[in-house]
Amino acid sequence: MQGRLTPSSPQVSVVIPTYNRAALLGRALRSVLTQTFSDLECIVVDDGSTDQTTQVVAGFQDPRLLVVRLPGNSGYSRANNTGIRVARGELIAFLDSDDEWLPSKLERQVARLRESEDPMAAAVYCRCAIRDRLTDRTWFEPRVVHGGDVFQYLLGGWHPPSPSLFLVERRSLLEVGGFSESLPCTQDYDLWLRLAEASYRFVAMDEALVIKHEYGDDQMSDDSTALVRTNEILD
Repeated sequence: MQGRLTPSSPQVSVVIPTYNRAALLGRALRSVLTQTFSDLECIVVDDGSTDQTTQVVAGFQDPRLLVVRLPGNSGYSRANNTGIRVARGELIAFLDSDDEWLPSKLERQVARLRESEDPMAAAVYCRCAIRDRLTDRTWFEPRVVHGGDVFQYLLGGWHPPSPSLFLVERRSLLEVGGFSESLPCTQDYDLWLRLAEASYRFVAMDEALVIKHEYGDDQMSDDSTALVRTNEILD
């Protein structure tokens, strides 16, 4: 473990799981460390990378940056859960290492969650602009946002496209057990289902504060075998 120089607990802990994304990780880190909301720590969970990830992180001299290196490639869920466990903030924001945030993302989401009058409001999410590198197209997701009790919407197939959209209370994540380490993909969908089933409420922001980049690579969520296996487990 490397980092941990800030003397007091931050309000927000940003968790970035990464595996062999050295070419993209710097962009994600810059989008965190230049947020207008600065009371944060940024936890990079290096899930056994064999590329130049270590050198990329070392290039950022910021005391808010913490690196946790796992001994091998343990998978997306375990990397995220590791970040949740070591986090000191009462709020957790997730960022996939190939995505990026707009500068006011955290500031606006923290404010919206604090303003909520619902005592069970535990998560706030926004929309994102999805940029497809292969087709040079941009579109926005989710097309419809839902707030409050979203359990039935989730059961009906509604699914925000990335954890990068979310800011969640740490205590609620711990209560429902974090990301499932038994699912091969769509672990975030399962997590939102369990949070909603536990009666936690979602605060929706109908604005795009995240850029999600699509590269047409071998993303697990696009693996048909993994999707079939995941659906069997969820059913």
